[in-house]
Amino acid sequence: MTFWSDPNVNPYRKYRFKLSLGGDYFWYANTVTLPSFDVSSGEYNIGNFKYQIPGITTWNDVEIGMVDVQDTTDKRVDKFLKGMDWKAAQTTKGLKKDTGKKLTIELLAATGSVGKTYTLVNSFVKSVNYGDLDYSSDDFVTVSITLGYDYATKK
Repeated sequence: MTFWSDPNVNPYRKYRFKLSLGGDYFWYANTVTLPSFDVSSGEYNIGNFKYQIPGITTWNDVEIGMVDVQDTTDKRVDKFLKGMDWKAAQTTKGLKKDTGKKLTIELLAATGSVGKTYTLVNSFVKSVNYGDLDYSSDDFVTVSITLGYDYATKK
């Protein structure tokens, strides 16, 4: 019997998530990539055998996307960046890596309750892309924020 025919099983849906920074929810985010990591490996020959040894874990960037809605998106992006304690590139203060505020991604169950929570530890803004324009497309303009972080926890 397949899992989707069981009425008691409710898989997570891509559209059920909440993004928050220090308890402040950002409902206007329409896409977010979940944390992921890669593990390097070393290959060693001992006698006639080849062994693979796990190495360093590298956490991949998290990408947040939001649809640009006239003037409101600029205010929302600025609020998000200020929450991350981002300083403009023109200032001498630069960027802080740890603001003390944790960025969390919550996956919601069918009932609306929180099922899983990912927390990015020591996250910081790596880039902001305000989208692109194209006369041949009627797609929405999307603002993307790329975050780096040391590691993520999951509850």
